[in-house]
Amino acid sequence: MKKSIFMVAMTAIISTALVACSSGNNSKTLSSEQATIDQADLYYCLMHPDETSAKPETCPVCGMDMIKDHDGIREHLLVSLSHVK
Repeated sequence: MKKSIFMVAMTAIISTALVACSSGNNSKTLSSEQATIDQADLYYCLMHPDETSAKPETCPVCGMDMIKDHDGIREHLLVSLSHVK
């Protein structure tokens, strides 16, 4: 009985670790894909900083107007939000 409880607990811990690690890889992929957009002309949504555009438009998720990224503030938002998840 103790052995089966131990196995269930270990499976849960390993599964949680794998999910956490795979989430970090997605953000790295997004960053490398978005690196092709010229940083001087990058617009993003304040509510969804992962949504970006090369021109001012509305966010496809919430409809808010995208704002121009000044001094890399979007990157700070992404780092801050990554700790919330």
